[in-house]
Amino acid sequence: MPGVTRRLALEDTDPTEPVEQETSPIPLKALPAQLKLQIVSTGETIVVPVKSTIIIGRKDPMQRIQPDLDLTPYRAYQCGVSRSHAVIVVKDNDLWIRALSAANGTYLNEVTLTTGQEQLLRSGDELRLGVLRLRLTFVAASAASTT
Repeated sequence: MPGVTRRLALEDTDPTEPVEQETSPIPLKALPAQLKLQIVSTGETIVVPVKSTIIIGRKDPMQRIQPDLDLTPYRAYQCGVSRSHAVIVVKDNDLWIRALSAANGTYLNEVTLTTGQEQLLRSGDELRLGVLRLRLTFVAASAASTT
């Protein structure tokens, strides 16, 4: 009816009492338990457990540098991989790659990452450190326990 104002009756509630709402927990996506990195040129596979930071590079015993993921056995020096080339970090329940100061470049899916730049990683991404190409696969916790 035009020109008529209706008042809505509110239920008798005490505004100081907490209101119970039905909420279902928002499921967090699970971090992979492991990263499987395949050297594209040879097909060799490296499996690395996921932790808060994974430094990628090549070891240098003289300077006491030992990255978490040592690519020395995969011709890292010849391919232009720096001692501390990049780091994978866990942030907001995701895996991110951060380029470190590397002379020969860090690339994610053929996109150049500048020093300090972070990019979200996804299973199936290709990481290139210098000219060493790695294909990333995320391994879930349930699959990791059976490998």
